[in-house]
Amino acid sequence: VVFPGSCFSLMYQFRNGAFWLGIENKLPEALISNLNIVISDFNQSKSERSNFDSQYQDVSDYVLTTREFQSKSKSGNRRTTLIFDATAPDASMRLASALTGLEVNPSLMWFGLRHQDISINRIPEVRAWLEDTRDRIMSIFNNPDTGFYLNINELFLDLLSFGTSVMSVSPSPRIRFHTRALSECYLRESMDGNVDSVYREFELTARQAFKFFGERDEVAAKAFMDGKLDEKYNYLHAVFPREDGDPFKLTPQNKPFASIYIALNNGIMVKEGGFDQFPFVTPRWTKAAGEVYGRSPAMNSMPDIKMVNAMAQAEITGAQLVASPPIQMPNSGYLGPAKLRPNGVNYYNAATKERIEPLNLGQNLSPLNDEINRVKNDIRRAFWNDILQIPENDRMTATEIIQRRNDRLQLMAPIVGRIEQELLSKLISLQYNNLKRAGLLSEPPQELIDGKLEPEFVSPLSLAQKSSNVTSIQQWINGVIL
Repeated sequence: VVFPGSCFSLMYQFRNGAFWLGIENKLPEALISNLNIVISDFNQSKSERSNFDSQYQDVSDYVLTTREFQSKSKSGNRRTTLIFDATAPDASMRLASALTGLEVNPSLMWFGLRHQDISINRIPEVRAWLEDTRDRIMSIFNNPDTGFYLNINELFLDLLSFGTSVMSVSPSPRIRFHTRALSECYLRESMDGNVDSVYREFELTARQAFKFFGERDEVAAKAFMDGKLDEKYNYLHAVFPREDGDPFKLTPQNKPFASIYIALNNGIMVKEGGFDQFPFVTPRWTKAAGEVYGRSPAMNSMPDIKMVNAMAQAEITGAQLVASPPIQMPNSGYLGPAKLRPNGVNYYNAATKERIEPLNLGQNLSPLNDEINRVKNDIRRAFWNDILQIPENDRMTATEIIQRRNDRLQLMAPIVGRIEQELLSKLISLQYNNLKRAGLLSEPPQELIDGKLEPEFVSPLSLAQKSSNVTSIQQWINGVIL
C-alpha cells in the first residue's frame, strides 16, 4: 500500500512462519535531493565546529572528564589520567551548583508572568490568571517524571565547561527534558543570532534502532532479526525551519520545524515529523561576534589549568625526592645488595669508612607551592568562586551580610541576563505554548487576549541584580527623612 504524498509504503513479509507488517522506503527524486541538501548542510556545520573541537577536548581532559570529543574511550575507562590538580573541576562544580540553587531552585517560585503593559497587571482577574498559569508551568518543571532538575545541573556543567550547552524538550503529552552531549550536536543560527537548527549525530544499537524506527531502517532491522542486537549504527537527527510546509494541513510534515531522522550508513530517511516550536534551548556563556558557539570560563582559563597541573605534577615529583631521595653508596664494602625498605639491615665491612647516604638535591618546594596557590586562586576567580563566597567577618550584621552578598552577585549581571534570555525564557515559553495547544490553560481575561506576556524572574540571583534599585530608593528615603 503506497500512501499518496508519502515517502513510505506498507508491505507484508512472510518471516518465521508469520506475516510481518513492515515499512518500505519509497524516496522520490525530489526528496532524495532534499536529503542530500540536509546531509551537506550537516557536514558543513560539522566542519565549521572543528576549530572548537580541539579546545573542547582540552576541557574534557582537564575539567569535565565525562565528556569526549576528538578521543573516544570505552565505557568505564579511567579519564582523569592528565589531572594532577582538581581545582578546575571543583570550581566548575561549585559554580554549576550555585547557578542551579540561585536561578532555578526547586524549593522556590523562581519566576512569574506579567503583561508588558504594567497597568494591566494590577487588575485582580489578570493577576489571578497569571499566577494560575505560572503554577501550571511550574508543575511541569517540578514533576520528577520530566527530569528537569536532573538535567539542568548537567546543562550548567556543559555551559561552564564548553561555553555552549544543548537541551532538548519533547512536547506534550509526555514532556521530557534531556541535556544532549555537545559532542553530538552541531548548531546553525538565523540572521538575528538565535540558534534555529540543530544537527545531532548519535549511535544506536540494532535493538534500539528497531524499537524506534521499526523496519524503516532495513540494515538495522536485518541485524536485529539476525540476533546482532548490539551492532551499532550512526544516525542523524536534523531539526530546522521548514520552508515548504502548508500551515493549513495539520500533519507533522507541515509543522513550522522539520524533524528528520537519517540513517547515515545508507543516507535513507527513517523517520519524519515536525514541531510547532523549536524544541531545543542552546544557551551560550559568552559569544564573540560572528561565532555560533560560546566560550566558557574553562576555555578562557585553560592556560592556567594546564599550568597548575604541570606544577602539581612537578611538586609531586619533588615531594617524592624529599620523602625518598636517591642514594649514593660505595661500589664495595657491603655484603649483598642494599636493603632500602623500612627497618632494612645492611651488613658492611667495618674496615671501610664509606657509607650508604641519601643524595641531597637541595629540594625547596616552598616557592613552587606559593606559585601553585596563586594559579589556583586565579582559576577559582575565573569560575566566580570568589564572588559566591562571602568574606568571614563576625562583626557584620545580617543586613550587612545580605548587602555584601547582593553586591557580589551583581557582578554576574551579564551572565545572568544571557542565561535568562537564551535558556529560562525559552523554556518557559515552550511550556506555556505546549499547555495552550493542549487546552490545559484556563480561559484568559479579555485584557490578555493580545498575548503580550513575558516572564519575570524572582530567583535569588535575579533579585540580587535588582537590589541596587531598592538600595538607591532606601538611601533616597533616608536622605529625605534626615
